[in-house]
Amino acid sequence: MKKSLFMFSLLVASVAAHAEDPIKFVNVDGSAFGELCIAAATSAEGLEAKARELGIKPAEINTVYCNGRAIRRFARQFHVAEETITAYVVSAANETPETLICVAAVTSDDEFSRLRQAHFSNVKDVENEIECNNMSLGQFVRKYREHLADKSVLATAAR
Repeated sequence: MKKSLFMFSLLVASVAAHAEDPIKFVNVDGSAFGELCIAAATSAEGLEAKARELGIKPAEINTVYCNGRAIRRFARQFHVAEETITAYVVSAANETPETLICVAAVTSDDEFSRLRQAHFSNVKDVENEIECNNMSLGQFVRKYREHLADKSVLATAAR
């Protein structure tokens, strides 16, 4: 097999207008390399299996181009990386006002306001002067507030 650049035309069409609908790949020229590009867009394992099936050596895979792009670069546009969702559970290690206001800052605006008034009314810049887990309260809130585990998730995980 030649170790040169292989080019082919691949038509990528959406089956329907909805984003969650699968993509339909069409090998317009019917070539083996078109099949290889389709396999690459489907999965890394599919690429390797199709290359073996076609007798294409691993070193030759990187010489294949799909729609003007290197095959692996072409394939990446169709692979949705599994999204890792991180959810934090915030709990008070003790009952000090500092700890309680850190927890309240990410869980309850009302409780935060109550604790701020009760214990920190004399502190001008609470967000920068109070530390939560070795970061300012403001940084702590920005890092964790939008990533708290939902109570329903916690109940499911506890089962």
